[in-house]
Amino acid sequence: MTTRGAVRNVALVTGAARRVGKAISCELAAHGMAVAVHFHASSAEADALVADLVRDGRVARAFQGDLARPADCDKLIDDVLAWQGRLDVLCNNASVFRKFPFTGGDDREWEDAWRDSLDVNLLAPARLVRRAAPALSREGGVVVNLLDIGAWQAWPGFAHYGVAKAGLAWLTKTLAVALAPHVRVVGVAPGIAEFPEDMNMATRARLVAAVPLARAGTPEDIAQAVRYLVGANYVNGTVLVVDGGRLARGSGPLG
Repeated sequence: MTTRGAVRNVALVTGAARRVGKAISCELAAHGMAVAVHFHASSAEADALVADLVRDGRVARAFQGDLARPADCDKLIDDVLAWQGRLDVLCNNASVFRKFPFTGGDDREWEDAWRDSLDVNLLAPARLVRRAAPALSREGGVVVNLLDIGAWQAWPGFAHYGVAKAGLAWLTKTLAVALAPHVRVVGVAPGIAEFPEDMNMATRARLVAAVPLARAGTPEDIAQAVRYLVGANYVNGTVLVVDGGRLARGSGPLG
């Protein structure tokens, strides 16, 4: 997908202020798209990213929303459409990643972990696509869902996360059929894109050792995959794994 004449394509990236979302926003902006930078709590980072993009001659604006709230999902789409009058790319990147054991621990905290993961990692993308579908259909748009190789691996400390991401993989394929031919729906499943800030060095080294390419990935690796899928006009219903071969090797569980 490219800018057509004087018309600028518009991309909404959720969870866009930091880490992988920031890299995706920069990549799409560099290819001429106006970028709606969604954030939940990272207002300073979102404002700084928008300022950097505008300073480089890009078009960008920050939009706040709690994607666990259905009303905020609807408002986000409506606000982006009010901003530019169109939506061409919806990148569902926002995610919560919290370790919690399946057995043991406090019952209320267990319920919260599952609810948060399902609300943000699965239900929010579904709600956003549902709200955005009419606008995307008008422009021949594309949805890119950010998954995780954890959708296909057993991570005992992250059962709630893996279930949500596996559901998102199923949703990606289903919506690719349901919304065709006017909207394409694809996914990217990262392996190591950026380590959690609280992960110790020993765990990081163990995970990298399981990657055939012998290195961790970067947010830019994921952003490039997203950009490829946005422009790959005959790719639909596909989840592109970007993990350096880790899933192919069948590495052990995380946590």
